[in-house]
Amino acid sequence: MLTLRILAVVLAVGAGGVTAASAQDRTERVTFAAGATGTIVSGTIRGERGVKYVLGASKGQRMSVDMATSNTSAYFNIRRSGSDEAVYIGSVSGNSTTVTLPSGGDWVVQVYLTRNAARRGEVADYRLSISIEGRATASKPPAGGGDADASGPDWWAVAGVGAGDLLNVREGPSTRDRIMARVGNGTILRNGGCVGEGRARWCKVSAPDGSFTGWASGGFLRESGAPASGSTPALALLPELCRSAVAVANGLPIRSLTAYPPQPAGRGYEVFVQSTATTREFNCRFGPKGKLLGID
Repeated sequence: MLTLRILAVVLAVGAGGVTAASAQDRTERVTFAAGATGTIVSGTIRGERGVKYVLGASKGQRMSVDMATSNTSAYFNIRRSGSDEAVYIGSVSGNSTTVTLPSGGDWVVQVYLTRNAARRGEVADYRLSISIEGRATASKPPAGGGDADASGPDWWAVAGVGAGDLLNVREGPSTRDRIMARVGNGTILRNGGCVGEGRARWCKVSAPDGSFTGWASGGFLRESGAPASGSTPALALLPELCRSAVAVANGLPIRSLTAYPPQPAGRGYEVFVQSTATTREFNCRFGPKGKLLGID
């Protein structure tokens, strides 16, 4: 009997240490922008007042969640709406995951503090990245390749991106893949074929001069004619190209690099980059058509 009582106490303490009270949680519905497969939300939780983010998904889709937080006692769980059983427990497995959803309908991403931290009234700032992808992107092709359907127009024009924002061109057809370039509305891209349908549709694209090749969300691409001969590169994408190149060449986190607007240099352009992780400074040299020539 004594052994059973001790075991009961251990289980109770263990559950209290990793499970957050949800009675006081606020609930927010999450939606994605047209053509997007994910979004980023941020906020602050205090004590036992957590947040439940609710979003719809279909059976078999993959939900990816990644959380950065100021408090090591802050985590997230994933569960079906209306169910108390979590399919993912952050305090056990960490604050980054991809899960294949066993059923469709509403799903809940609950952000919380562990019970001990909640009882102390601790505070946590957080930034939560949530994306949902369809079956077509469950097994992504290798970077720069894949079995994309080559039908469709020869050229795309970027359209529908929010004012002041840019469209990410990624290494693979997933929001988790590294950003290779960022392009604005009106940018002309060569079509290399698309995979998936609807919100999960991704298209393989490349710059007219071949300076980059990657994948972009098909919701922001419209059929277009070829770019004008001799046209200059979209200058807005050069800083992101420089950041990516510097990060890869020097083994630095891309988030630690700040790139400044491109400046004319000779017959091309140059982009100045500073690193917040080190004291180093870099300068990317581009040709007149936006091709990266070197990094100083």
